[in-house]
Amino acid sequence: MEGVEMNGVRSNLDRSPRSLAEEHVLRGLEQLPAGYDVLNGSRLQIPEVPEGEAAMSYEPDFEVRRPDGLSIVIEVKTGRSLSMVNLSRFIKFDELINAAGKRFLVLVWGDDDFPQRLSAMPEFKGLHIKTVRSSSDVLQAVQTEFPK
Repeated sequence: MEGVEMNGVRSNLDRSPRSLAEEHVLRGLEQLPAGYDVLNGSRLQIPEVPEGEAAMSYEPDFEVRRPDGLSIVIEVKTGRSLSMVNLSRFIKFDELINAAGKRFLVLVWGDDDFPQRLSAMPEFKGLHIKTVRSSSDVLQAVQTEFPK
């Protein structure tokens, strides 16, 4: 992978993230242990071809790869931008990403506990949604999402 190294974490982030929330999440990702790779969405296209619907693709915000090859695809949202439409789409993306042997994590930047209430709803129970308020929250959320 081409790119820069931040505290031992390799990254292909050759441009600034698209939102302030993504910038905050990136600061947490920069604290991952040496050997982790952080990729941004512009190089990650996840095709989605739902039956009976128009084909579309999904460009996640980040992908984090552990040195052993395990990956987490990360979507960054704010509480205000987390809509029911997005959540419904995330269920489909979660299935596709899991089928590819990766995990899907939605990080919601801010103080809103709405994401936790949503993830408790039966239809969204399978989604991994975490509210993060600091770089250390991001680091903890990503590290705990990886299996031991």
